[in-house]
Amino acid sequence: MKLGDLEVLSRDANQSDLYNLFTKTYIDFPLTSAKDYIVSQDEEMRMDLISYRIYDDVKYVDFLCNFNQIDNPLNVMAGDIIRYVNAEEISFFKNEEAQNEEVKRKLLNANKATRKDPSRKTFVDEGFTLPPNFLPEPKKPINFEGNTMIIG
Repeated sequence: MKLGDLEVLSRDANQSDLYNLFTKTYIDFPLTSAKDYIVSQDEEMRMDLISYRIYDDVKYVDFLCNFNQIDNPLNVMAGDIIRYVNAEEISFFKNEEAQNEEVKRKLLNANKATRKDPSRKTFVDEGFTLPPNFLPEPKKPINFEGNTMIIG
């Protein structure tokens, strides 16, 4: 079975050329022409059979899962309702790379300033102990002054 989602996924140069699994390959596009398909007993956990019975082809498994927000096809049970559209309308749901770039541009703003937490700054300035990886110089968690043990 050939899944269209895998062909659309891009590789991320920042992650050793691994696939970027967060790339959205289909968009949500409300249509009133969507129809209902009721899963039968022999189609439990078999999105390939459902795709074949609806479209006479198994290549729409990824679309059906995305359209119905199914993250695990093995959870599909008898009596479940699968929404679908005509095969000709599936192209309206394909996510183009330009749309992905627009989302990246909105989310990845290099000019964004980091927000400072005033409570944390006070905590550090007052000399309270933090784990060593947060302070420039680690402090001992326990100090001894004569016969007195000081924690913190």
